[in-house]
Amino acid sequence: LSIQVHPDDPMAAQRHGAYGKTEMWVVMEAEPGAYFYLGFNREVSEQEFLTHLENHTLPQIMNRFTPQPGDAFFIPAGTIHSIGKGLVIAEIQQTSDVTYRIYDWDRKNAGGNTRELHTELAMEALDLGRNTELVVSYQAERNRSMPLKTCSQFTVRIIELDGKLERDYLNLDSFVIYMNLEGEIIVECDGGAESMLGTETVLIPAQFESVRLSGKGKLLEIYMPQ
Repeated sequence: LSIQVHPDDPMAAQRHGAYGKTEMWVVMEAEPGAYFYLGFNREVSEQEFLTHLENHTLPQIMNRFTPQPGDAFFIPAGTIHSIGKGLVIAEIQQTSDVTYRIYDWDRKNAGGNTRELHTELAMEALDLGRNTELVVSYQAERNRSMPLKTCSQFTVRIIELDGKLERDYLNLDSFVIYMNLEGEIIVECDGGAESMLGTETVLIPAQFESVRLSGKGKLLEIYMPQ
């Protein structure tokens, strides 16, 4: 992935008539040595950032993570990031396609051309401070829905299932998304049933008041904040 950044809601609305993009990553698979860059490793000045950009040395001032399956990270709009090879990541994000490409690793296409960069817009969107809250700590418990992260854009919880669990959504004014991280889980609601294997996703419409889960595995439970 190119080194990039997403704008926040006010900037995206002003510039593009769109939403910004705050997102979250939960690592599902990681080959040995796989890594990504996320956030700055210290507070940097605008001139320092531009110097590293010009010298193609941006990774020197970015956090480099070598994650393991189950690791979770929160990426507020304005956070610089790039994902390397060998990773499968469950990504929860705002509905937005607005991305400012900062550095594309000097890659060229078959015609010898590089992709467009968006330096001026990226500088306006970037948070040049050191964000110390990128790593999400959480505790999973057997057959319980446990909190992972809540922000103004989404709520993410995690369920470690070994048996059966019924979830009551009567008072929830939102759809629910299940993302299966591992194992096989049966999702039942309104007389229907779906089997979820690892990496599969199921959308539960907002009008359904309860869902029954059964099987053995681990899944994310995602909905709009209340």
